[in-house]
Amino acid sequence: MSFVASLIVFLIKQIWPFVIIGLLVGFWATMRFQPSIQQPPAEQKRLKRLRAFFQSWVVVLPSVVYLLGSYISNPLIYYTGIEASAKVISQEQTRTLRNYERVLQMNVVFVRADGELQRSSFRTDEFNLYPKDGPAVYPRPGEEFKVRYLPKIPRYFVILNTLPIR
Repeated sequence: MSFVASLIVFLIKQIWPFVIIGLLVGFWATMRFQPSIQQPPAEQKRLKRLRAFFQSWVVVLPSVVYLLGSYISNPLIYYTGIEASAKVISQEQTRTLRNYERVLQMNVVFVRADGELQRSSFRTDEFNLYPKDGPAVYPRPGEEFKVRYLPKIPRYFVILNTLPIR
């Protein structure tokens, strides 16, 4: 189960596999649902609709994964991940603005279950807090917090939303 969850999370976080899948489905539909002049008009219309439906996957599939990926990956990491204590060691400003606020990149470190030190980072616009009930507060530099990470890919983690309200 851990391998399957890690694979799904990796594919969602990378997004490019879904672009390739969308392109393959679109190309397949273009070749498969090609209407010919010998077919009746109703059949030609049906084939054109099917072709357009599958060709839309080129745009729709990567867009859906980009917009809704955290709703799939965060619960997977939470339920299959290993809990650890992490600490923000530094923060950096990015060039990105969200709601007129500068997006920050937090560099974190935590000890994995095998004793190795894992360095990773997250941005404050990644929405990697879980569970998503109540107010969400990202940790500040020097602050310790709990994470759950995937044992196969420890750089992917969720921040456990157990921080006190400031």
